[in-house]
Amino acid sequence: MTTRMNFHALSVFGIVSLPLLVVAGLLTVGAGRSELRESHARQLTQIAEHIASATDAVVYRLVIDASVLGRLPNLHDAAATANRVAYNEASTRRLDESWQRGSSVPRPLDGLLTNSTSRFLGDLTSQDPIYREILLTDRFGRLIAASGRTSDYFQADEGWWTEAFGDGIRGRLFVSGVRYDESAQTDAIEIAVPVTTENSVVGVLKVIADIRELTALVSGMRIGVTGDARLVRPNGSVVLSRAAATDPPVNFFASDVLRQRLQDSPPEGPGALYRLSFSAPARDGEIRLIGVASSQIGASYPNLDWLVAVSQAESELFGPVDAQAQWLLLMLAVAALTMILLAILYSSRLAAQPITGDIGLSTHPKIRRIDEPE
Repeated sequence: MTTRMNFHALSVFGIVSLPLLVVAGLLTVGAGRSELRESHARQLTQIAEHIASATDAVVYRLVIDASVLGRLPNLHDAAATANRVAYNEASTRRLDESWQRGSSVPRPLDGLLTNSTSRFLGDLTSQDPIYREILLTDRFGRLIAASGRTSDYFQADEGWWTEAFGDGIRGRLFVSGVRYDESAQTDAIEIAVPVTTENSVVGVLKVIADIRELTALVSGMRIGVTGDARLVRPNGSVVLSRAAATDPPVNFFASDVLRQRLQDSPPEGPGALYRLSFSAPARDGEIRLIGVASSQIGASYPNLDWLVAVSQAESELFGPVDAQAQWLLLMLAVAALTMILLAILYSSRLAAQPITGDIGLSTHPKIRRIDEPE
């Protein structure tokens, strides 16, 4: 038995089914693209969590080290001894003005930067470059020792000193945000520690710590070609990024979307941390996928409510999938063109074939031709 194939019908059905194949292919690619996006968003958020944890560890270590310094007996004794000198506001102001105007220590304060406590603090900064400057004041804010010459003598009018002195009884530890310190000539974190007895603050210790470790954590994170990380605040301002920390403060490119997402998706329960992911256009118009995680340091020091934002261009992320989609469409286009050519070819051949013979009527036993005699 010979099976005949109708190429014309085959071509027609093939052409009709191609749109269905295209739709099915695009739906499959779209579903894979969506799954890939969700998976990569989780990955970026996890990377942000790792950076946030490392940031917490760096800051807490600096805080603990500064707290230990504030409890050293020699610093406590130096502050207690300085407090025995009566405080005179007018005299202190004159000394502060003279200190700021000149390049050397005023004569009444001669020896302040060379006493045993200052030498001890100087040794600390020379042995550990993370400590850019360390100074100690008495309970009135007068400088009594420092690792090097500071920008001013009277410190009680500074915000960090007021915060650390607190109520004058127990005081409280203060940690600043990242800022440029004129005395140390570097971007740093200021840590102010109250030096206390059982019922009184006898002095305040200030440590200016270099942020090179934080900068390395943030700027050293590279994901693919376009991925990077930033340390930002909830209002969208940038604390640290791959750019130099001394650059003017700028806002995160997705600051508006970030603020809205923080407002719409608050953490669940007290003490919970932010875990977000979303897409937003960068300043060059390219869409970037962003994973955000909050740091735990803000729970201890509310002014350090930092967030880590890790982002990557979606064009890099979806590059392989888009390439597969393009190849799929190309193959379907080639298949459609082939089916159309086959349909045209076999339709032309069928139309050109002559119809010959008696189409089988003479072979029927009950049918005779008109010119055939009975």
